[in-house]
Amino acid sequence: MKKLVSYLIIIISIYSISPLSVYAQGDVSISASSDSTIVKDSSENFGSSSSLICSNSEDSSSFFLVQFDVRSIPSNAVIESAQLSLTQTSAEGEDVTLSVSKVNSSWEEVSVNGVTAISIGHGVGGMNLNSSNGVKTFATDFSELVETWISNEDQNYGLYFESTSDSDYSYEFGSKESSNGPSMSISYSTPDEASPEISDVSVSEVTETSAQVTWTTDEESTSYVEYGETDQYGFLEGEDELVKSHTVELTSLKSNTTYHFIVKSDDEAGNESLSDDSTFQTLAIEEEEETEEETEDVQETTTKSKTDTIIEESISPPSDLTIKSEKNDDGDNIVNLSWEASTDEGIDSYRIFRSEENRISYVLIGEVDSTETNYTDESVEEGKTYFYVVRSVVGEKESRDSNEEVVTIYRSEFEEELHTMNFWKGFLIFNVFFLPIFGLWYLWYKKRGKKKKSKSKNTKKSKNKRKLKKEKKT
Repeated sequence: MKKLVSYLIIIISIYSISPLSVYAQGDVSISASSDSTIVKDSSENFGSSSSLICSNSEDSSSFFLVQFDVRSIPSNAVIESAQLSLTQTSAEGEDVTLSVSKVNSSWEEVSVNGVTAISIGHGVGGMNLNSSNGVKTFATDFSELVETWISNEDQNYGLYFESTSDSDYSYEFGSKESSNGPSMSISYSTPDEASPEISDVSVSEVTETSAQVTWTTDEESTSYVEYGETDQYGFLEGEDELVKSHTVELTSLKSNTTYHFIVKSDDEAGNESLSDDSTFQTLAIEEEEETEEETEDVQETTTKSKTDTIIEESISPPSDLTIKSEKNDDGDNIVNLSWEASTDEGIDSYRIFRSEENRISYVLIGEVDSTETNYTDESVEEGKTYFYVVRSVVGEKESRDSNEEVVTIYRSEFEEELHTMNFWKGFLIFNVFFLPIFGLWYLWYKKRGKKKKSKSKNTKKSKNKRKLKKEKKT
């Protein structure tokens, strides 16, 4: 349970602190896909002209449109910068400000003219123009606008360029039909959405209680192994260090047991990869030579070990094993076991196994009929810790283990100390509370006795005086 909770804590930490990283970056320069000069109130089309003209005079004025196709940029790209440039080829008249606005309606390069209805949106930038020709780059960053075009392709109607100065001027720029047309320089990055690729999963250095799991990934990522006696797993081992070659040590395993496992790797962006389910089996413990005394103890029960039988995965094990340490009528220590019966029909019996070596070596201590779901272990000793599991039996085959339970038999010295402590506790209570009460009662009783004695003496004297007085009168 602790490992599961640790697992649950580790998984929550990885996703809460891991930053989003990027694996692809791009710098592209996109040329205009459409452009045209528009002479106001003129039906003439200038879509094929090599120049884009922004002008104003007593006779006419003009502006121009430019559109960029950004579909070559990945749809999940994060635009880091977008710079718009025009190449000025001619300048006449006063300095002016060239304003840029969004276009909100569609237009065609081959047909647009000064009488075409065009919807102009809000301004997105501007640039001062003077007599100096050459490449003119807007200071405005058009990143937000480009991201809008990428995510909403049907809203990309291009840009509208115009000056609102009332003076006479004429500025010409290269169009897409020339060698120096409008361009957009865009820098972007793409979020990492690819999970690590896991390969070469293997298990080595398997012992009775441990195993080593290794694998590789194509990018640096975390190393975790989820494992257990079934494909529901339940245990987790690993670390957060980002590496390509992964090694995880599994310890505290049961001997001669088949384990299911998967490997898990998360890259820096939090993309997770899982391997397919695999299995390995720990080694059986080699039986050591027993001393004569140990042999006698074992012969009182049995010498059968869990490793002596073949496990049949299809046999359902008993469940909900519970144990309780108690004392019998003679004051001896016992352990009572109970469990839920196997869900399979045809179970012959249940075998009870016990270990005194920290879950490593289990020995059969008893067997009950399939109609029984409890057992009493009367061979326990004070001061020892015992581990128990139960298995279903069909013929010579056994199921996997039930859940494992552990109990410690406390020493009698502890009980004696408890009794001693209770005696002195009672003695202290008696001295603190009852002796003072007894003392007060004794003082009261003694004082009352003196009063009675004094009263009796006075009464006697009074009687003698009355008698003498009477005799005197006579």
